[in-house]
Amino acid sequence: SENKISCQIEKDDYTLSVTESLNKMMNSRLKRCGFDGASNGSAISTGNDRKNTANDTKLGVGAGSTTAAVVRTVRRSIERDLGTTTKNTDKIVLNGKDLQVLSVIGKGGSSKVYKVSHGSNVFALKVIKNVTDRKVLQSYENEINLMIKLRGTAEIIELHDYAINKDEIGCTILLLMEYGECDLTHFLKTRELRTSDIFDIFWQMLMNMNAIYDQRIIHADLKPANFVICGNKLKLIDFGISREIRTDTTNVIQESKVGTINYMSPESLCGNKTSRRSDIWSLGVILYEMVYKRNFMDGMNCWQKIDFLKGTEPVQFPDENTGDSMLEMLKGMCAMCLCKEPEHRPTVKDLIYLVKEHRDAVRVRGRDIKALVHRVIETVERDRLNGHLLVDQMVDEFMEEMRKENR
Repeated sequence: SENKISCQIEKDDYTLSVTESLNKMMNSRLKRCGFDGASNGSAISTGNDRKNTANDTKLGVGAGSTTAAVVRTVRRSIERDLGTTTKNTDKIVLNGKDLQVLSVIGKGGSSKVYKVSHGSNVFALKVIKNVTDRKVLQSYENEINLMIKLRGTAEIIELHDYAINKDEIGCTILLLMEYGECDLTHFLKTRELRTSDIFDIFWQMLMNMNAIYDQRIIHADLKPANFVICGNKLKLIDFGISREIRTDTTNVIQESKVGTINYMSPESLCGNKTSRRSDIWSLGVILYEMVYKRNFMDGMNCWQKIDFLKGTEPVQFPDENTGDSMLEMLKGMCAMCLCKEPEHRPTVKDLIYLVKEHRDAVRVRGRDIKALVHRVIETVERDRLNGHLLVDQMVDEFMEEMRKENR
C-alpha cells in the first residue's frame, strides 16, 4: 500500500447512499444510547421515508419524548458531520444553494468528497470537518487562493464556490468543484494501456504542469490520484501543499515534509527545498508506472524507501528494447526525469519539445506512407502492372529516398 507522510483524500471503490448511511449511523448511535430498534420500535428506516424525515423520525408505539429527544440529538450530530443544517439529510447547503447529495465518492481522515447536483449540473463537493489546527486551516486557505487564481485554466479543476464555517468545535470547509468521472489511479488500474495511450496521457500531464508553471505555482504533491479525467481531458487537482514562487527565486522552502513517499523527490524529503524539478521527478515516477506497470520501489517498506531516496543509488530500469520507437522515447524521458540530481532533470518545456518532435516525426512518416500507397495505386492502374512486384520495387526506391533525405 501507499506510504504517506500527509493525509490525502483517496477514492473508495464504492459509493454509498447518503440517506441509507445516515440512517444506519443513527441506529448504531441509538443502540449505544440504550434504544434498541428491535425491542422498542425506535429503529430508523433505511429507505427514503419522507414522513420520517419530516417528523425527525417516526417512533414506535409507546416511545416517549426522551427517545424522540435522543433521536433529534443523534440526527443533529450527523448533520454537523456533513456540514449541513437542513432537516433533509440528502442535501448540503452552501452559500444559500441546496446541493443534492448523489453519492460519497471519496473519503480520508476528516474529509469526504460527495457527488452532488444543483439543478441540472453535477459537481464534486469536498467537505472537511472539525479543522482546529491553524496550519491545516492555512493549507486549505492556500488551496482556495491558488484555485481562485487558476480559475478559467482549462487544465485545472474549476473551483465554483467555497465556504469556511466556524463553530465551537472548529472550522468546516466546503469546496464545490468541477466533477470528474475518475482519477488517474482508478483509470490505470482498470485499463490496459497501449503505448499511444501512455503518450497521450503524458502529453496532457505536461500541459497541466505547464499551465501552473505559467502562473509561477509548484504543485509539490503530484501523483495519479491528483489527475482527474473530465470527459476526454486530464485535469489537475489538490493544491493543498502547492506554493507560489516569488519572481526572484526558483525554489521554495516547505515548512514540513509533506507528500506521498512513492512520488516524493529526494530533495523534498532531504532538504525541504521544492522546485519545478521536484514536480518533474514525480511526473517521472508516474510515467515509470505507466510504462513498466509497477513502481521502482515496490517491495520496499517505508524506511527502505526513505533510505533509497536519501541515498545515491540510481533508479534501476529493466534492460530491454521493444523495438517500439515511441515506447523507447518514453523510457528515455522517464530516465531523464528520475535523475536524483535536480539540476540534471529536464524542464517541462524540454519534455514538451521532445514529445512534439516525436509526434511531428510520426505525422511525417504517416504522410509519406500515404503518398507511397497512392503512388503505387496510380502506377498499377495506369500501366496495368503486377501489383505485388511493383510494391516491392517502389518501397525499396522510397526507402532509399528517405535515407538520402536523412543523411
